[in-house]
Amino acid sequence: ADSKKDEASPYNPTPLERQCITEFLEDFRNGWQTMQLPRPEFNDMSLYQRYVNDMLSFNTYQENDGNPAMEDRLGGWRSTAMRPVQRTKAISIAAHMTARQLVPKVFAYDEEDNDQEDSAKVMSYLVDWAREQANYPFMALYRTIMSLYSPISWGYSEYSETYRNENDGTNQDGTPKFKQVKDEAKSCFKHIPLACDQVYFSDFYTRDCQDQDFIIYRRVMSLDRAKAEFPEAQYPNMQYVHGGVIVTVDDANRSYYHVYDPHMRKYDVEVLIKWRKSKDSKEIMVNGVLISKPYDANPRQDHQYPFDAFYYLPINERCIAGKSLVDRKSVV
Repeated sequence: ADSKKDEASPYNPTPLERQCITEFLEDFRNGWQTMQLPRPEFNDMSLYQRYVNDMLSFNTYQENDGNPAMEDRLGGWRSTAMRPVQRTKAISIAAHMTARQLVPKVFAYDEEDNDQEDSAKVMSYLVDWAREQANYPFMALYRTIMSLYSPISWGYSEYSETYRNENDGTNQDGTPKFKQVKDEAKSCFKHIPLACDQVYFSDFYTRDCQDQDFIIYRRVMSLDRAKAEFPEAQYPNMQYVHGGVIVTVDDANRSYYHVYDPHMRKYDVEVLIKWRKSKDSKEIMVNGVLISKPYDANPRQDHQYPFDAFYYLPINERCIAGKSLVDRKSVV
């Protein structure tokens, strides 16, 4: 990564790509502000601060190492141990809620409202198969638990085709030879729980996530995993992506440079995926490099965001976030 630090980047986007990158970064900046702005609904905490605070409460976090303060002459003898009451109650509630959601009941009727048992059975078998493929019991449990310690429980749904390298002998120079094969076990419909700080959106006061102007999904992964998920054959601009190094533009001369990112390890990359309703687009940026086509079309046939969101307790009729269980002071 050091050899790439503060060097001119060979990445030279087209004018359309530059325009797309500018709009992408503007949306990300607005989403970050939405995440960090203090809200009266959270007692002047931001959405991110509320998420972190509730998560610490759920994990019975202690601020120090347990040693009493030196000046505390009267209360220094008291134990700082914490009873995990909130965590125990939250997990108990999650278990009861999840147990009622694991196996959905399917009913089928024809146009005359006659019961169609055979059709219902076939659909039930398909639902069970999809549920097993997506590991739905695990995902449902964690989505429920997340709503108990987070202001928003986000879910991301997609059909994933995953490929892996399979050893196929050796090359003439003795190096291993690989071929790409489809991983049947991991190529299926997936539903992924997302942490509250992974999803950026436009407006805190738009309750339905499908009505947001844009939604950005952020995650950090290894460079090797990113190359497997976004192969150069399909995303040619991946050749400009390097671990631990972001590509940034200099406003003075509009040139692109490699800059070391102190918040990532040298073999990590930051992946940003943005969906926007007004342009019906889905764009992918990795370490500042736009690897998808500019304004690439949303692949979903319904043209919706692949996200859903819910919470434990509503704050009011317009907020996209709510009140988590551990935020309720009555839980003792």
